Amino acid sequence: MSADYTVAPAALDEIDEIADWMRKQSPETDIDLRFIDAIYEAFELLARQPGVGHKRQDLTDQPVLFWTVMKSFAVIYRNRPPVEIVHVMRWSRDLSAVLGKETS
Repeated sequence: MSADYTVAPAALDEIDEIADWMRKQSPETDIDLRFIDAIYEAFELLARQPGVGHKRQDLTDQPVLFWTVMKSFAVIYRNRPPVEIVHVMRWSRDLSAVLGKETS
């Protein structure tokens, strides 16, 4: 049974960009496929257990929660039915700048 969630177009683009970057950095590995699998497993988890994760008021005052995947990536989502995946980004990005513009 599939959990109920939606993925914003921006998040889909971010997943593709990250996977492409990984593929170029390590073409001999399948890290890009492992990344995609881990991301979609996280989406399923967030939909089954909405509310997991944490707020980051230091980054945004928007009503979103953060979930870490593979230690380096943030899944940013709205906790409402259905769970809405807003962004998937590296923690090293300036998340406050992105969130201030796109999640209001």
